[in-house]
Amino acid sequence: MERRRSIFTITGLLLALVLVGQDKPNRIEPDGRHPFFQGNITTIGWEGDKDAAMVKENGWYWVRDSLNTLISFHISAYPGYNNDVLSGKVKWYPHSGYLPCFITEFDDNWEEFGPTDQMNVKISNFADKVTIDGNDFVIAYSRVSITNLMDREIYQNPGASGLLVPLNDPSRNIAPGTTTNFDYAIVIDRFGNDYKRPTSDQIKAAGSWDEHFQHMKEFWDSRLALITDISTPDQELNNAYKMGFIYTLIARDGPKSYNVAEIGYNVLFNHDYLGIYLSLLKLGFFENAYEQLKLLGQGRGPYHDHHYRWSLLLSFYLMKTGDMSVLDREDDYLYKKCLEAYEITLKDLTGPGGIIGRTWDIDDDGLWTWDDESALTGFQTLAYVAGLKGDKETKAKAEASFRDLMTKVNNRILEMEKEFGINYIPASLEAPNEEIENVIKKGSSFWATPFWFGMNWDTYLAGGKYEGPLKDWIDNTYKWGLDKQAREGFKPHNVGTWVSYGGGVASAYNSAFSISGLFTRNYRQQAIKSYQFLLEYGQSAPYGFWEMFHDVDPENRWEGNHPSATKTNWFACPHQWGQAGATQALLDALVADFYDGRLLVGRGYIDEWMEPGKKTVINNHPVAGGKRINLTIEAVSENEVSLSWSGDRLDKDIVFNLPQFYNRIESASTGKINHEEGWVTVKPNKGRVIVKLR
Repeated sequence: MERRRSIFTITGLLLALVLVGQDKPNRIEPDGRHPFFQGNITTIGWEGDKDAAMVKENGWYWVRDSLNTLISFHISAYPGYNNDVLSGKVKWYPHSGYLPCFITEFDDNWEEFGPTDQMNVKISNFADKVTIDGNDFVIAYSRVSITNLMDREIYQNPGASGLLVPLNDPSRNIAPGTTTNFDYAIVIDRFGNDYKRPTSDQIKAAGSWDEHFQHMKEFWDSRLALITDISTPDQELNNAYKMGFIYTLIARDGPKSYNVAEIGYNVLFNHDYLGIYLSLLKLGFFENAYEQLKLLGQGRGPYHDHHYRWSLLLSFYLMKTGDMSVLDREDDYLYKKCLEAYEITLKDLTGPGGIIGRTWDIDDDGLWTWDDESALTGFQTLAYVAGLKGDKETKAKAEASFRDLMTKVNNRILEMEKEFGINYIPASLEAPNEEIENVIKKGSSFWATPFWFGMNWDTYLAGGKYEGPLKDWIDNTYKWGLDKQAREGFKPHNVGTWVSYGGGVASAYNSAFSISGLFTRNYRQQAIKSYQFLLEYGQSAPYGFWEMFHDVDPENRWEGNHPSATKTNWFACPHQWGQAGATQALLDALVADFYDGRLLVGRGYIDEWMEPGKKTVINNHPVAGGKRINLTIEAVSENEVSLSWSGDRLDKDIVFNLPQFYNRIESASTGKINHEEGWVTVKPNKGRVIVKLR
């Protein structure tokens, strides 16, 4: 029974650590360094809750909501224990691939029963919203499933925390070849209220583990039914896309906030919110849109860039839905805020030659190209909104501001070309990348900040006509940065880490930096492949990532390639601003909207999906004017690929534009071929086009 004593010792040590580091009630953890929250960590909760529970890879979880309590299962203190390995690997995955019910699974060799004695253990945790006596609660439901793989009966106890309410009372004697489920529940959140928690009898009377699992599944499936459904040949991408949406709704803390995470960033940040909500609009989540659009500019952060691109969210919503009514509400509130943001942007044009002046918008002081790209986005999208509003004067002024700033930024870059010999878009407009400390550091992603969240890509979709280095040198910039990463020994498709804070080797923003690759000739596949990199090497939660994370650690107890769980990761996991960038990268790589109504399909499609028989299905996708469409891209032979579509009748053309088309289109079954752009433009009434490649 030596192992039993060891289990209680290690459990007590961990609990003591957690209690020593316990944060005061209602305090936001400043950097996610609470002892329990580091390493592999995810969340279970409900849309609109306040304090979701944080779950570890061994099935233990931390309940906040004033309790600050660790829920543990002694059976998983040493998962995978055997005579040779003190602590083995566990599998950790979401139920059905995407539901926020996280399963810890391991096979155990208990030395008490002999070296060949085996059992399989699964610990499944999820949360459900339950109403008791008129009050809403979030209750965590846990199931420990023990399967006896031996030829003899065993006695086993999950060793569940005493705070858990048992929902059943099965025998601890487990017959050979059978599975016994031990079910438990505990209140983890009260939606920010302080009413009394229900009694154990009330929790039991509220229903079984299976009943609540079914309710949880139906709820999240109903939320997913509102958005674009994506099925690519990469099932990991499909699952991550769904989980990213669910994580966002759990983290947002109600309909008037979009917090970045449940730990570290458990608050609304002003420029984080813009990226998070834009991704939700892109995938078709328009619920309560007016109130959501009013959130822009609220929250924390010493940043100005949300002013510069204030009009982006509103313009995109109007283009997608055609819902002009939001412009008239509360005495034109949203439009007036756009005009205020425009004036703020003009006042900030204090830099050399009339560019944006010094800011802290990428967490360092400087003349950042990111700011000017953001301002260009704001000018172009304001012109679009003003046009819809019938404000010809503002439309003309915004268009002139776009052209003027683009010229000034291009002129500054060309000056730097003469002075420093650069041929890329620099992160700073006062010195080349090689002279900016946070850009040139090993593994830094700062070189890609001009492209953060695809500002120039969204501007292009909105009708912004880029010229000069800001257009022609994007390829050069990606080459400069990715070559630097390769020379420094980093894996392909890793843009780098956010060095000014957490270090590590990569960040959750990997895909956000890669969206502008869609605007290039040579790096269009980077958008999807940067997301695949995150899934291959960056998961510290099932389909979730720390803002910055370290290299893969073979000692991580979670089976697979996962970042170090012992080095300090940074700020939050799952991190929803980073997740928003990955969602946008995947979606825009598959289907994107020009603001003139044309639909752009397949811009970032990857080579691996061009094998005959592989296909990508996109259903329920919102397009301009409040319509929905279904799309299928399929490689029908080694040199033929088809696009078919159904749903609402589109008003404008479909542009089929795979990267593989460039300089290779031989013929198309219908439509007009543009060899220079590498696309086929098809009338929406056709329903299908087959493109033959050389």
